[in-house]
Amino acid sequence: MHKTILITGANRGLGFAAAQALARAGHQLVMTSRDAARGQAAAERIRAQQPDAQVESINLDLSDLDSVRRFADAFASRYGQLDVLIANAANLPEAREPAYTPGGRELTFATNHLGHFLLAHELLPLMERAAQRSGEARLVVVSSRLHLPRSMGPETRFDFEDLDLRRNYHPMVAYKNSKLANIWFTYEFDRRYGERGVRANALCPGFVPATAAANAKRFQRFMFTQILARMPFARTLESAVATYSYVATDPALRGVGGKFFAEKLIIPSSPESYDKSKASRLWQISEQLVSAERSAVL
Repeated sequence: MHKTILITGANRGLGFAAAQALARAGHQLVMTSRDAARGQAAAERIRAQQPDAQVESINLDLSDLDSVRRFADAFASRYGQLDVLIANAANLPEAREPAYTPGGRELTFATNHLGHFLLAHELLPLMERAAQRSGEARLVVVSSRLHLPRSMGPETRFDFEDLDLRRNYHPMVAYKNSKLANIWFTYEFDRRYGERGVRANALCPGFVPATAAANAKRFQRFMFTQILARMPFARTLESAVATYSYVATDPALRGVGGKFFAEKLIIPSSPESYDKSKASRLWQISEQLVSAERSAVL
C-alpha cells in the first residue's frame, strides 16, 4: 500500500537517495530542505527521472523552532495524514568553535534532536490519524553507531547540565551526543505512542563513501573514496538506502518498535541508551526547551 512519507534533509546525500527509492516505490513523498531552491531542484530531479512521481519539497530549518511550527502547519493544511516520518536531516559540525541558534542552543543538538522532537510532536495527530486508518504509522530516526562506546573519535559524554557543551566543546562529541539523544528519543517515543499505533525505530545507515565525499575537500574526498571505502565498516549507497526503505515501509516490521537497525538487522545500541530514566529526562527537558523558546518569541 502506498504511503504518505515525509523525509527531512532530503535534497542531497543519503536523504535524497532514500527519497528517490521511495518515490520509485510509488509513495507520496514530501522532502524538506533548509534551502528552498535546492529542495525544489531535488524534487525536480526526481520528477525528471520518474514523471509520475508524487513528490513535493517544502522549506524547513530544524534549528529554528518557529520554522518547524510553520512547516507543520503548512504540511497539515495540505495532507490529511502522515504514514511515515523519517527524521534524516543532521548537522555534522567541523569547526572547533561551537555555533548557536538565535535561541541559544548548540546548533547540532538543536538540529539533530530538538527540531525533530518538536516536528514529531506537531505532526503526531496526522500520524495517529494514519494509524487509525491503516493500523500503523512509523517514526524513523536516523542515528549512528558513532554513539556507541569506543567508536571512532572521542567518547560520547552527554551532560544534562551542559546540553550545549559550553564548558568543553568538541564537534565530534556534539555529534555523538545528538545521536545518543536520537536513540533516547526513539525509545521513549515508542513507549509513549506505540500502543496508539505510532511505532518508532532508529537506524544507522553506516559510512557511505559516495555521499560523504560529495561535499568534501580534495584530500578528504581522496580519503573517503580511496582509503576508507576499502574499510570493513564502509557501506554501499544501495545498502544504506535499503535500510531506510526497510525500516520505513516493510510490512515485516508491522508492530515492531523501540529498536535500532543497521543493514536491515536489529542491533544493540549503547548501554546508556537503554536507561529509561535518562530518556525520560531528555524528553521532559526537550518539552521545556521547545515551550520556553516559543514563550521567548511571543
